[in-house]
Amino acid sequence: AGATVTLGSEIERFARTGTADASGAWSITASVLADGAHSLTSTATATAGNTGVSSAALVITLDTTAAAIPSVPDLAAVSDSGTADNDDLTNDTTPTLSGTAEADATVTLSSDIDGVVGTGTADGSGDWSITASVLAEGAHSLTSTATDTAGNTGVASAALVITVDTTAAAIPSVPDLA
Repeated sequence: AGATVTLGSEIERFARTGTADASGAWSITASVLADGAHSLTSTATATAGNTGVSSAALVITLDTTAAAIPSVPDLAAVSDSGTADNDDLTNDTTPTLSGTAEADATVTLSSDIDGVVGTGTADGSGDWSITASVLAEGAHSLTSTATDTAGNTGVASAALVITVDTTAAAIPSVPDLA
């Protein structure tokens, strides 16, 4: 209790001090740290002036950089029911979309009509696949955003416009023998 605690970093070359309370607990606000790995140690100096050995290092990695912009979502061929498997027309109200993002990032898929329609995780190579929740009929501009493992969310991707059409074709007229 009452000891002066010094928090230091070999990388940032700073030292901040605080005082331990009656239970030995202490709190120190460090200076602004740069992104990257940091090794923080503390020492305690008793009121008589005796300084103990440094603590074991607490190694932290600080990441304040936004996640990279993910690729434009792509409608999976299995969900594309138009005349070609790349025309982005579907009768599937829960289509599957895929793309790439920062490795291990959480990817959020959003529609300009329905809002957030799914989330998934990019694998170690950055590949992701999301089956959307039920989409309303009509044209949807779908974008993806990535949130890295440190919690930094990046800018949304460019949009992919898909059309969900579940309306049956009109019944043709009765044949007429002319």
